[in-house]
Amino acid sequence: LLQRLQDFFLHRLQFFRGEMGGNLFECLADVFNLVLHPTVAFVEHVSQMLAPLPVCGRGESNSHGHSPPDPKSGASTSSATSASMHVCVEHYKASNDRFCCRFIFRKEAVVRCIVIGGGIAGIAAAWKLAPICQVLLLEQRSVLGGRASSLVDRVSGEEVDTGQHLLMGCYQTTLQLLADLGTSRWLYQWRDWQIHFRTVEGKAAVLSPGLRMPAAARFLRALARFSLLSIPDRWRLIYGITKLVTSASAGQSCEQFLQEVRQTPALYRILWRPLILATLNAEPSDVDVSLLRTVVQQAFLGSVYEGGFVIPRRGLSALIAPITSWIQQYGGTVRLQAAVEQVCLSGDSAAGVQLRGGEIVPADVVVLAVPPYALQKLGVPITVPPLHYSPIFSIYLWFAEELPLPPMTALVGTTVQWVFHRQRLQFQTSSQFQTSLVLVISAARDLLSTPVPQLVEHCWEEVRSVFRLPPSVRPAHFRVMKEVKATPVFTPAVQLQRPSVRTPLRNVFLAGDWIQTGLPATIESAAYSGVLAATAVQQYLQKGVRG
Repeated sequence: LLQRLQDFFLHRLQFFRGEMGGNLFECLADVFNLVLHPTVAFVEHVSQMLAPLPVCGRGESNSHGHSPPDPKSGASTSSATSASMHVCVEHYKASNDRFCCRFIFRKEAVVRCIVIGGGIAGIAAAWKLAPICQVLLLEQRSVLGGRASSLVDRVSGEEVDTGQHLLMGCYQTTLQLLADLGTSRWLYQWRDWQIHFRTVEGKAAVLSPGLRMPAAARFLRALARFSLLSIPDRWRLIYGITKLVTSASAGQSCEQFLQEVRQTPALYRILWRPLILATLNAEPSDVDVSLLRTVVQQAFLGSVYEGGFVIPRRGLSALIAPITSWIQQYGGTVRLQAAVEQVCLSGDSAAGVQLRGGEIVPADVVVLAVPPYALQKLGVPITVPPLHYSPIFSIYLWFAEELPLPPMTALVGTTVQWVFHRQRLQFQTSSQFQTSLVLVISAARDLLSTPVPQLVEHCWEEVRSVFRLPPSVRPAHFRVMKEVKATPVFTPAVQLQRPSVRTPLRNVFLAGDWIQTGLPATIESAAYSGVLAATAVQQYLQKGVRG
């Protein structure tokens, strides 16, 4: 109860961080941690001290109908064995009118659950399964996070993500995960966001919603001040969005739908294509329109909290690092550089997994949180839809001088699609450089063969020309992160074939941003799929069916 109370207050406080300011937020968070965390730790310590005691102290059966453990039977109460001791406190009134408490111990078989894949999907599944299973999280790399990991650039000393990621207030699963891990303090709640638009012709405009307003009013206010569109185009955009949220369905591409609702070339070039590239990482002709509808509904027509941006102020690896201690506190284990060769099958169930090197690890439940191309190598009879992937390039630039650029800018008509000013987005940067920028190119398949120096030179010249910066401004250091298989492309045909979490094998479940979550391939989709897999595992265990 105390742990849930602590999580509740910390989770709620992080939503109000933008209102009360960082210092007050951290002060209140420290107060809850200072008061509640030692109390929870004390209760756990007392539980461990009393674990070897017989049930109810006298050997009688407890209220759950279980007999007390026999000391001569050799059964161990250690968390490393196949049994766990659950403590519940029962209050009763004694004859002397004093309240006492007694500890009732219930012995349950531990379910061995193996989660294959240490990306966001696997982390989310392990996060939810750790309290009910003995989780073993296996990751073939030396770091967790998968495509949402980070590293430290040696020259600048800054944390650099494999790709620039922005969260949103509608990422409820992801934000709850980070709140439970205690890293939500590294998130900057940017509710009064502003997106600056710059065209290659030199035109500029700002798209900014109003705070404390209903979703429709916020959208209309932002649209009324967006000077890059003519008044007829604004009315056409309203009509298109209305049709999108009311009648769009799976089985049709975004481009086909936009043509049906008669969106003009200016709308397509300035708003629709940049939005689709940024959120779906694919050209409008390649991706299903139902995903665009989800993006518009949740991100732009939601509440003030759902429609705001959430900016990580640390690298993604730092945000998810506490998952190891979270799993270990429930008796689980995290193993890095543990590549799985195949899943060991027994009839219509999985009996365990075989690691590279021949080690066999038994399991009662297996969660496969791996991409489709890795899934096919594990020897499981699961049909995978034909997927192809779209790359994302993130070009990190560091400058010795301070550059007067906005926090977030969308470029229209250039190779570079987005420019992020890391200092103005509250990211922790080094003092060695005055400005740190990130240039993002989505759906960058045509640039895969371009040499890195040539790519950096071309992209920086575009940015310098759009912002009218002098030719003398040059990056002092750069780093290019190419995520070749950043996200799968959900074409209309593939969107209808995305699999669910359940498989033909009774105790094997899927997780990943590519399964049927109803969301595009984002961090939230991966986290939500992990929760869906954990829910399916819990339902499977409640039926009493063990592999």
